[in-house]
Amino acid sequence: MLLNDHAEDQNARRLALILRELLAGERFETLADLTDAVKRRCSRLRLPCTPDLVNAAYRLVGSNRPLVGERRPPTSIVEPAAPLSATQARAALQAIRARLGPLPVRTMTAAPVDEVRRC
Repeated sequence: MLLNDHAEDQNARRLALILRELLAGERFETLADLTDAVKRRCSRLRLPCTPDLVNAAYRLVGSNRPLVGERRPPTSIVEPAAPLSATQARAALQAIRARLGPLPVRTMTAAPVDEVRRC
C-alpha cells in the first residue's frame, strides 16, 4: 500500500514536470485543452495518465502559477500616502472607535502558586 502511494506521488510529480514544460511553451485557453496536451504527451512518453494523477499535477503546478487563460497581471506599485498629522491621526482613530464601539479589555487573572509548574 505504501509503495503504491509512493509510486503515484512520483507519477504525479512527473506529470507536473510535463505540465510545467507545456505551460512554458504555449498558452492554453481552457483546462480541457491543457488536459488533452498532457494526455498526448503522456501517451507519447508511455507514462500512466489517470484523472487523479492529472489533478494532482494541477494542484502541484497551479499552486504558484496560473494554468489557463491570461497570465496574472503584475502587481501595481501603490504610491505611498502622505503622512498624517497628529490631529488627523486622532480624528481617524476617533472615527474608528465611534464606528466599532468600545473595545473589550480583558484582564489576566493570576494563577494560584500551587498550580504553577516549575521547570
